[in-house]
Amino acid sequence: MPSVARRAEQDASPAVKKRRVSQDSDEDGAALSHADFALGAITRIRMQNFMTYDDIEYLPGPALNMIIGPNGSGKSTVVAGICIGLGFDPKVMGRASTLNDTIKHGRQGARLDVELRTTTGTTCISRIYAHADGTPNSKPSNEWLIDGSRATARAVHELVSELRIQVDNLCQFLPQDKVASFARLTPIELLRETERTIRDGSLGEMHDELVKTQTAYNAGATQLANDEERLKVLRDRQSAAESEVARFHEIETLKRDLLVAEKRIPFAKYAGARQAHKQAKEDLKQAKDVLRELQRQDEPNKNRHSELVGLEEKSHKAASKCKRESEKDLDMCEQLAGPMRSAEDTVAEIQRKIEAEISSERRHKSRVADFKEKIAHDSQEVGVRPDHEVALLAIRDKLSELNAAVAADKESYQKLISELRTAESSRNGRQRDLDRKKASLLTMTDERSLRMEQLKQRSPDSFRAVEWLAENADKFEMPVYNPILLEVQVTDSRYAAAAQHVIIQNAFTFTCQTRRDYQTFNRFLVDGGAMKLRLYVAEYSHTAAPSLSDQRAPVSSEKLRENGLDGFLLDFLDGPAPVLNTLCHLTSIHSLPVGLQPLRQDQQDALEALQFNARPAFSRYIAGSVDTRIHRSYGQRSTASEIIRANGKIFSRASQEDNRKDELEQSIASIAKSLNDELPELHAKNDRRLSLKESIEQVERQKDELKKRREYLTSELNKYEVAKVRMETNRRRLEELLLQPAVYQDNIARFRGELTDLVRGYVGQMEELKGALTAAAMSREKHVIASTLAIQAEADRMAFDRYNKEAQSLIEAAGRRVEELSEARNVAHREGGKWLAACQQVQQELSDEIRELVEADLSATEEDLELQMDDLRGQIRLIDDIDGGVLTTYEARKRELEELEGQVTTTRDTLAESAGELEKQAASWTTGVEEMRELLDVSFQNAFRSINCVGEVRLGKAEDYAEWQLEIWVQFRNESSLQMLTGQRQSGGERSVSTIFFLLALQALARAPFRVVDEINQGMDPRNERIVHRRMVEVACGKGASQYFLITPKLLNDLDYHANMKVHCVTAGDLGQTTNKIGYTKYLAALRRIQERN
Repeated sequence: MPSVARRAEQDASPAVKKRRVSQDSDEDGAALSHADFALGAITRIRMQNFMTYDDIEYLPGPALNMIIGPNGSGKSTVVAGICIGLGFDPKVMGRASTLNDTIKHGRQGARLDVELRTTTGTTCISRIYAHADGTPNSKPSNEWLIDGSRATARAVHELVSELRIQVDNLCQFLPQDKVASFARLTPIELLRETERTIRDGSLGEMHDELVKTQTAYNAGATQLANDEERLKVLRDRQSAAESEVARFHEIETLKRDLLVAEKRIPFAKYAGARQAHKQAKEDLKQAKDVLRELQRQDEPNKNRHSELVGLEEKSHKAASKCKRESEKDLDMCEQLAGPMRSAEDTVAEIQRKIEAEISSERRHKSRVADFKEKIAHDSQEVGVRPDHEVALLAIRDKLSELNAAVAADKESYQKLISELRTAESSRNGRQRDLDRKKASLLTMTDERSLRMEQLKQRSPDSFRAVEWLAENADKFEMPVYNPILLEVQVTDSRYAAAAQHVIIQNAFTFTCQTRRDYQTFNRFLVDGGAMKLRLYVAEYSHTAAPSLSDQRAPVSSEKLRENGLDGFLLDFLDGPAPVLNTLCHLTSIHSLPVGLQPLRQDQQDALEALQFNARPAFSRYIAGSVDTRIHRSYGQRSTASEIIRANGKIFSRASQEDNRKDELEQSIASIAKSLNDELPELHAKNDRRLSLKESIEQVERQKDELKKRREYLTSELNKYEVAKVRMETNRRRLEELLLQPAVYQDNIARFRGELTDLVRGYVGQMEELKGALTAAAMSREKHVIASTLAIQAEADRMAFDRYNKEAQSLIEAAGRRVEELSEARNVAHREGGKWLAACQQVQQELSDEIRELVEADLSATEEDLELQMDDLRGQIRLIDDIDGGVLTTYEARKRELEELEGQVTTTRDTLAESAGELEKQAASWTTGVEEMRELLDVSFQNAFRSINCVGEVRLGKAEDYAEWQLEIWVQFRNESSLQMLTGQRQSGGERSVSTIFFLLALQALARAPFRVVDEINQGMDPRNERIVHRRMVEVACGKGASQYFLITPKLLNDLDYHANMKVHCVTAGDLGQTTNKIGYTKYLAALRRIQERN
């Protein structure tokens, strides 16, 4: 039922605190009940000092509320009051930017009361806010009340959300300044806003969760693809590095073996010294045993010697006594036989001869005894002659045979080593060449993969189109070029940032070379023939510059360089000519000067003064990191500068040409084939080398054994021959002694006879002296006998000494041997101690691993180790040294591979789980959104059919659920086709009709507490306005409909009204009324009279 609202311009007086401008009664005058309002509907609005109002109160109805009034009367203020009073941002209105901007001019503060229908009846939300009071440190205030009690903004927000009020949703709340915004909603935004509106908003929540799940899934899939690609690259690099790592390990193994052999030298020397010490100890023990045995055997000789010495002393004493007696008797005889003195010399001479003969006899006997003893000793030592001649001859023949055999093997071995070194050197060179080319190929592959990944992330549709083109190139007359991102490279990386800055906006543009290919491209990829994608494609075959050669630079590059620039951007780009021509058309790269250094002012002036065809040559140039644009209009010139923020990474490296890639692949295959083909021959040669080496070593071992045997046999023969010669010599000397005649006793007897004869010749003359002489002779004889016995004793002792001298010599030799062996043992002990200390030092210096290897086998001799080290050094020289960084990189890459493989496995498992969840969520959401679209489409089509137009609601599907769209398609004229509703394509009236019909179509689906539409009928022609009004009344006043607020400055005559409608008339100015009561009876009667009169 109509009511009139009056705007109060004057301050409210105490007598009139508020003015009620609505009449709360239905057509029959009955008061409305709260039960007639839907939950969340507005039952009362009061605004004090708010925007254009001093104090006003609205009492809306539960169905359609039409707020009518001239422009500037404050209709839209009601909409603002609802928005701000319920806690939403003023920017939702599209007018005031801050809360305090809504306080009426000249007033300190404002108050808003919005009363809502709730399950308990009604709830009043009050908002009281004010400017700062001007005192120091004062701030604007903002206070909330719920049913008169203080509350927080959060509590208000929770209450509003619980009642499903969405003032920020254009499908529920469409203020005047947002009508055009609704038409400009993208189909994606429209779908999201609609989902929030219908039912309980769960469809929007499902969509959010689905997008979140798909985003996570896509991120995982992208990560998996990146990881798998990275895994492939790492595996390829790891495979390429394995040969070098194998060679490195081989060298390291050989070096380790060489180190082990070197470190075993002290142990070998210690073992040798220890063995020498042990042998010296054994030899010393044997020598001591021999010495002791000789000394034992010499014990009887010592006793015999003592006896002989005693006998000699006793004999000499007896001889001395007899001599004294004889001398006494002789003295007597001397006195008595003076005349006989002359005979003394003769007697003395004879006596000397007798003594000489006795001495000779003794010496002869002693020598005979000596030689017999020596011969007996030599006979025992010589024994049987060893029969070694045959064995020595056999050893000599065998050594000659082995030397001949090993000489040929050594020659073959050295020849094989030389051949293997030459082959390995050649292989190493080719392997390095192969590795370099593989690295180049990987770099090329990585660069294209990087750009493809960027394309996939930035433009998924373009990525799909690239994949489709790769499989369907036969459908086109001429090559269709991929997006500029993939085709163009910067030849000088210093200009990469400028190139990216200029090209990036067109980086996803495809290039066709003919009009037919352009049409084919659009038919298959844009219009839905194969797929329906959002793509950019260019074709310039019918333009003034159909090819790159037709593009003309305004001045020469030399002229640019004269003015401080380096050339045109085209000069620093490389790519297919058709693609570069596309860039010339799109971004004028052929006439865009670039330079690395900023320009001086005089250079800028000179550049801007350059002319081409009587016009300025340039309107844009890039110098340093600044992009400068020149604007000229009506003789005025201005410039705008923009800092280039592109990093240039997208175009910083140029991809290799396909033919270069093919050449690399062919060269890699050729080198790899040659390396593989020669492996069997190299392996065979190396096997032959190892076999020869083993054969040579085996022969050398046999030779060493034979040489040792030969030395032993020769030593045995030499010992026998020396002993035999010595024995024969002694035997000959003994025989010579035995053959000498035994004349000693005869001579003695003869000399004694002469002496007796001499004495007898003087008997007659010496009768007197007979007694004296007899006594002297007897004493002399006793003396002679005693002397003879003494001499015999001495001779026996001397003979024994001579006999015992050999034994003593043996004992002395044995003693010296003991001393020598003792010194040898001490030397060996000291040597062993020295090498033991060296071994302990080696054990301390070495790592545990090398120490275990060294100690694993200590049986090799020093000579064996020297041979082994020579062989290892030779093998190391055959292999080129490899940088240790190769192994470090290999091991680091291996760890990265293991981590990445585990990550890929985990990601795959996670994606498998996510795929199931995504499919489940998608099925549930797509079912709901399809049902929503069908219901909207039916209602929307019916509405448009009522105005003889066509309207449809379509669902734009995409792989990315975030890109799904709700599209409004309309056709207002028969001669046109269905077109999507946009903010530019349709007229204002057409947009308004489409908007209100869509909002009405939502009525059956969206149980919103209330909807607000502000001046939606502006721009409609009268016919459409009547139809829209009628449709709006039918929907808004129907059973179970939501509360509506329709704001309009005017209405046509003879519109349809419904009993559930409530019209709020707003008039501006002071009507002088002190109450809000107006005579509606008179007002209606006047209206009826006017109608009857017409």
